Amino acid sequence: MERSVDAVVDAAGRLGVGDRRFPFMARSLSGVFRGSATLVDDGENAKKLETALFIVEELLRLGADRWDALIAIGGGSLLDTAGFAASIYKRGVDYVNVPTTLLAMVDASIGGKTGVDHGRVKNVIGSFHQPRLVLIDPSLAEALDARNYASGLAEVVKYGITLDAGLFSFLESSAPLLLSRSREALWRVVARSAELKARVVEEDEREEAGRRVVLNFGHTVGHAVEGASNFSLTHGEAVAVGMKCELEMGVKLGVTDPAALERYLALCRSLGLCGEPRVNPSAAAELVFADKKRRGGFISIPLVKSVGSWELAELGVDEVRREVIRCLSTR
Repeated sequence: MERSVDAVVDAAGRLGVGDRRFPFMARSLSGVFRGSATLVDDGENAKKLETALFIVEELLRLGADRWDALIAIGGGSLLDTAGFAASIYKRGVDYVNVPTTLLAMVDASIGGKTGVDHGRVKNVIGSFHQPRLVLIDPSLAEALDARNYASGLAEVVKYGITLDAGLFSFLESSAPLLLSRSREALWRVVARSAELKARVVEEDEREEAGRRVVLNFGHTVGHAVEGASNFSLTHGEAVAVGMKCELEMGVKLGVTDPAALERYLALCRSLGLCGEPRVNPSAAAELVFADKKRRGGFISIPLVKSVGSWELAELGVDEVRREVIRCLSTR
């Protein structure tokens, strides 16, 4: 569906990203691409192969060649889908990510993991395809609704508890500032999160050296929880549950300092991330088998040792399933 930039700006307003800064960004970017803007649904329910193929059809209709670039403006689901479309169009064209949600700013826009869901399985169809450019304006996050703003903070917590004790301490001391959307605090955590993720990706772009797997902390359980909820939970809400469960696994295995779990739970409550999602524990446990890190009967899971440090563990799939059921049954 062909749209003028004005029409896309108007539609963005109805989707909740119509802050006054967005029209300026959209119109500025409109001068660097050929053809017309296209509106694509965002959100996890639109993150599917059909959406990626729709984007490919639009690129074909507009006559895009291999020297053109696709510019994606939106949340993480849209960026993942558009990046995947760019990766398969004519065996790969450049794309630019312009994240409009906090979650996308600190996670989805960076790293080159693109993909779509299939059924209730997250990111099962995808590729590695690095964006040519990522443009982040943290002030756009100030316009988000409270639920999606908090969802983005969950990924920031992940970086702190696994990689940066200083960032975690800042989150603990600055939770009220972050919830009030202090620009100084917000920009600080966005910049640091992006720096941490970019550094890990540079060291292990395709998850071959065992370093990048740390970015999946909370996601083995989190993706299963998200799928079991039929994506009624946001990604950040599901990952927050996943981090709690995986910290509890680590404590039970003697890997995780119990103090790290206690600090996490306190911060989770401070940031409004510790809700009680109604998820069927058995359904979530079954989805663990679809995890991309599974090899045969084992799954590689990063476990926190203490705040700011981690190690990789190889756990049996059945053991992880039992722990998922236990964790979700005792929330």
